[in-house]
Amino acid sequence: MSGRISIGQFATMLTAAYVASGIFAFPRELVAHAGPEAVYAFLLECLAAFFGLWLWFRVNRIHPDAPLSFAPDLLSVWLAFPALILTLVLHVALAVVVVSDFAFVLHSFFLIETPLIVLQACVVLVAGYVAWFNLPALARTIQFLYILAIIVTVMIGLLLLPHITSVYAVVPTPEISLTPLLYGAYKGSYLFWGYELTVTLYPFLRPQDRAKAEKHAYIAMAITFLFFALGYVLTLGVSGPELLVREIWPGVSTMRLVDIGTFLINKLGLLLVTFWGLFVLTFVMSRLWCLAYDVSPLFRNFSAGWYRGMLLFFGAIVLWGAHSFPTPVQLIAFAQGFLVPTVLIFNFAMPPVFLLAGALQHRRAALRTSP
Repeated sequence: MSGRISIGQFATMLTAAYVASGIFAFPRELVAHAGPEAVYAFLLECLAAFFGLWLWFRVNRIHPDAPLSFAPDLLSVWLAFPALILTLVLHVALAVVVVSDFAFVLHSFFLIETPLIVLQACVVLVAGYVAWFNLPALARTIQFLYILAIIVTVMIGLLLLPHITSVYAVVPTPEISLTPLLYGAYKGSYLFWGYELTVTLYPFLRPQDRAKAEKHAYIAMAITFLFFALGYVLTLGVSGPELLVREIWPGVSTMRLVDIGTFLINKLGLLLVTFWGLFVLTFVMSRLWCLAYDVSPLFRNFSAGWYRGMLLFFGAIVLWGAHSFPTPVQLIAFAQGFLVPTVLIFNFAMPPVFLLAGALQHRRAALRTSP
């Protein structure tokens, strides 16, 4: 065990593990596919995220002192090993998508002459450097960076309120069509990819803190709902639905309108986009740490040398994967075609399998001890 984390650090790390997955594209898919029902699709996504987190917390309680990434004592090896492989694949794929997406944003708006591989390498190297010092230092760094990024984003985002001209688009429609609502929620579900981090992170809580930590994680997720709700109102209200659905990164395009001529930095919106790099870094830090720890039970090796070797190994894989997408269009196609259904299956089908296995294990143990 590399050290315990506090309740606040747990809630912050868990939240930072999913914010970056959708901050640049939100709410394009919601508006494009749900149309007037986009706000209802967003609410459905929020409820689904709460439910998914609740499911994983139930799973965490089966073996609260050990990571569940490889659980042959809970599942048969024929189920445990595929579960581990799927966990690793998802961590890598999520990190790849976020690193690649952020590099495309930087390349398109700020550093046109800089090769993409350089931008991608910078993100992976910085994230790997922070994760190098293991969980206690990683948790403190994420807690500081994430909270700073949230505060700065809200403060600068509020400056967009005078630019809202499409109020009609923000007002929910009284008529609800179920099909576009569900389809929009499905296509936009990337907004909360990542809370499955609790599978690996939960054992690092002190036993007496775990119940309270879960409550704080729910509160942090609710605050995230409000954070994205503000982004929804600002982005859709400023851009309007017609323009928004044509933008690859609607949030970035909208924030560019924040311009204060008398301020030291007049292009304040562009400065904010660089602050969103903190969301990306905290996301990738968490993924690399999880990848290094998720394989440790399989090889029964938790040494510092092994951990750092795995960081280098998975960091190289993430960098290679991020550089495999030459255009944002191909990245979006991969995320929508592969990651959306895979993450949904992982978050809502895997927990019932673990819970069933835990119930059967408990029943077998009770039968063995009964007279």
